[in-house]
Amino acid sequence: MFGSRDIWELQGRGLISCHVSGQENLKNATPGKRIKALRGLNSYKDIGRIVEFDGEEKISAWPTDECNTIKGTDGTIFPPLLDKEAGLVSFAPDLCRSLIAVYEHDTKYDGIPVRHYSATLGDMSRNEDEKCYCPTPETCLKKGIMDLYKCVGVPMYVTLPHFYEADESYSKGVRGMRPDRSKHEIIILFEGLTGSPVYARKRLQFNMPLKTNPKVDLFNNFSETVLPMFWVEEGVSLNITYTKQLKDLFKIKKIVKISTWLILVGSLAGMAAAAYFFIRDSGKADITPVRKIQPASGKTISTINGNSIGGHLNHAMSKSDMD
Repeated sequence: MFGSRDIWELQGRGLISCHVSGQENLKNATPGKRIKALRGLNSYKDIGRIVEFDGEEKISAWPTDECNTIKGTDGTIFPPLLDKEAGLVSFAPDLCRSLIAVYEHDTKYDGIPVRHYSATLGDMSRNEDEKCYCPTPETCLKKGIMDLYKCVGVPMYVTLPHFYEADESYSKGVRGMRPDRSKHEIIILFEGLTGSPVYARKRLQFNMPLKTNPKVDLFNNFSETVLPMFWVEEGVSLNITYTKQLKDLFKIKKIVKISTWLILVGSLAGMAAAAYFFIRDSGKADITPVRKIQPASGKTISTINGNSIGGHLNHAMSKSDMD
């Protein structure tokens, strides 16, 4: 999630293939394993969804298909118009699993309305869906910690920095731990209209489990604990070049919304005025007054014996009188 990457090539219809920079690159600068994701040509909901990792549709680190299933995107892009409650699902190659960031609240980033999402490592000791991440079915770790031996092949535990959101027994086992949400959480500020993470931080702490060993005097008389080794932070934050484009988009959206309301109000006002005039004038009729027409001098109008006007027949006024 949020690692750097280089676009490698476009493959097939609606697919994009690229190399992901995982821990391999940080060690020796070699390319990471390739992912293949959809471009959303058939459905916008498929934008960025990973369909293959390292040439396989599933990973093989865990004992169940559910935990081996690759879900979500690579964390740099998500489909637009997502429901808040759906969360943001992304696949983390360095953890050999997918993580879901849940919606927390609405906020703003550089004046842009966004959603605040946060992710944790869950609780395999209580969540039945996460028990497949346990070292063995009988030995599940406590809340907020994960054993990476089956993923990377070395005895290493991963948590959030300073054991943030982990069982308090881990932070009490080491001096100097001061978990702070603002410094140690996995956070995504997400703009839902465009499906863009405008600000994101992925923070992971790698630890070594310390256990007693009666064969070694140095490891014979201390309490078992989890010792922090280092923690890594990866992130992205849009600068003014990109936030300005989003702001312009929201300005246009606001103008369209205001114009829509003005047109609606104007239409309702016109309909109300038309109804008022219709009701006011209903039951009335305009009557044209009758005027007497004086005959021209030297000419007579007769309605008797021939109905003539000035000696000419007037068929239109047969059997009628006229003043």
